[in-house]
Amino acid sequence: MSLAALAGLLVHQIARPAEAARLDWYLSPQWDQAMSFSEGVAAVSSGARWGFIEPRGRWTVGPMFEDVRPFREGYAPAASEGRWGFVDWRGKFVLPPCCEQVEPFNQGLAAVKSGDKWGYFDVRGRAVLPASFDLAGGFYQGRAVVSVEGKYGYIDRSGRQVVGLLYDEAWPFADERAAVRLKRSMGFIDLSGEIAIPLRWDAFSVGQLFSEGLVAASSGGLWGFIDTEGRWVVQPSYEAAGVFSGGLAPVRRGGRWGYISRRGELVIPFTFEDAMNFSEGLAAVAFQGRWGYIDRRGVWAADPVFLEAWPFSDGLGRVRSASDGRWGFVGRRTPPLFGGASFKAAGDFTEGTAVVLSGDRKHFIDEQGRPLFPGSFKDAGGFSEGLAAVLSGDLWGYADKEGRLVIAPRFQAADSFSGGLAAVKSGGRWGYVDKQGHWSVKNLYERAWPFSGGLAAVVRGKKLGYVDSKGALKVAARFSLPPKGAEAGAFSEGLAAVLDKGRTVFIDASGKVLVRGKFLPWEGEAPRFQWGVACVRVAEMGWRYINREGRIIGAPPPGITEPAGRSDELIPFFSSRAWGYKKVDGTVWLPAVFDAARPFREGKAAVSLGGNWWYISAPQ
Repeated sequence: MSLAALAGLLVHQIARPAEAARLDWYLSPQWDQAMSFSEGVAAVSSGARWGFIEPRGRWTVGPMFEDVRPFREGYAPAASEGRWGFVDWRGKFVLPPCCEQVEPFNQGLAAVKSGDKWGYFDVRGRAVLPASFDLAGGFYQGRAVVSVEGKYGYIDRSGRQVVGLLYDEAWPFADERAAVRLKRSMGFIDLSGEIAIPLRWDAFSVGQLFSEGLVAASSGGLWGFIDTEGRWVVQPSYEAAGVFSGGLAPVRRGGRWGYISRRGELVIPFTFEDAMNFSEGLAAVAFQGRWGYIDRRGVWAADPVFLEAWPFSDGLGRVRSASDGRWGFVGRRTPPLFGGASFKAAGDFTEGTAVVLSGDRKHFIDEQGRPLFPGSFKDAGGFSEGLAAVLSGDLWGYADKEGRLVIAPRFQAADSFSGGLAAVKSGGRWGYVDKQGHWSVKNLYERAWPFSGGLAAVVRGKKLGYVDSKGALKVAARFSLPPKGAEAGAFSEGLAAVLDKGRTVFIDASGKVLVRGKFLPWEGEAPRFQWGVACVRVAEMGWRYINREGRIIGAPPPGITEPAGRSDELIPFFSSRAWGYKKVDGTVWLPAVFDAARPFREGKAAVSLGGNWWYISAPQ
């Protein structure tokens, strides 16, 4: 898709409210075949060859392969001259096409078939487990299904048989449970191979996997849901059942599909001819012979007009057009605010206002996109505590929301107000002034940042410390300077990030180091604690969430480097050289199609596309 087309997608349907979350074509139907997006790219075929595209529709790897599978763990199976290997993001073979069949990587290993036997390769293309199995699956929770002479069991990553070849069929682990079949009866085993749920069931739902602690089970020809102990949570009363996702599961009664809650309550009536599981807040359903998408209320997000529609992934849904049978992708509409007005640059909304660039001058707009006051400036910062730093001529001063210069331009640089004080530079040194422009803390410092938690970071003698509003040094200037171009750590929830011996640590207001670990230096804004959690870059691990004791408690979704304040908050993420928005649970709300994306502030976010900036609103 061209930038012009993307811009058109952004600005059309302006009148529709954002909360409608209607879907529209992101990538028009143009491919013979297509697979769902995975790790920021999708496999599509043009002619008889397959390649990979990113959400803007541009080829990341041109159509050169006979067949492919989606990326997983950074590599994708690809076939050339009748043989399979693995390619990286550039389309370069990291494992040459030498195998009859391959499975995607899981937990660092991939099952590959050489001759008539299966074994396992690592990401370096080395055979780590010899080809000795008749069948072999991917690793899940440290276990992989293997088969020899018609019997199934499980191995660990070392190749050790952890569950013997006892069963007639077996499936991967999820929630520390794996479905197995012996003769006509099915049950579940735990990671040690012990029977967790007795083998007395007729069947389980597609995939035979637990999801959200439940799995659909069939007994006596009817379906319900059991928990990991084998107890009925939803009694068997349905003709068919799917998988719980986001608290809803599809079930069929009287030949029609609807959706129930975990308590068995009917949430979306039995209306549809077919139905898939919810994914990223949407579900593909069939009605009157065509497929569309509904939201969790059962409201149509995309009318049933497609020959096929498949679950959303990375913010896009794979669909087949009824007009020509070709494949494309649909996604959520992104109606811009202010009648589609665009700017050369746009800042975050603060105190109901934002700074925008039109021509070569900056001015302020209000929440309706109207000019806040007639004047404009050579440069300006956002409003804070009723004042904004503005550049007039070659010097900085402060303006109020009427456009009046309440502090005359006399500074070489100026930051925003916080706690009634603002960091300003005069005579080559930084200090702090009050709202009357009087010095509260003399300009003695090589650099200074805004106050937070009653303290402000300052640099003196090429070391960083913290002062109070009277200029008293409360944390000695003994820490390393922030990385080049990065901000100093601000106090949040009583802690601030500083650099100590090349590592990120967190100190309290006395300067005592309370949180220490193998945390790498930051870029841009310093990490901060929010709701007791901070997101830091850990050596050899990447981005991780830590608690106030410094223990790693999880990993953020790919592309996200900060904790969210609310579960429904949207956070910018970076993928395939573009920006989009995710929820804190990793659900992609807007796919990565923007050149730049700012965080949502006061319900609005600035996004850039093709050199222009727009504002979009947060979903309701």
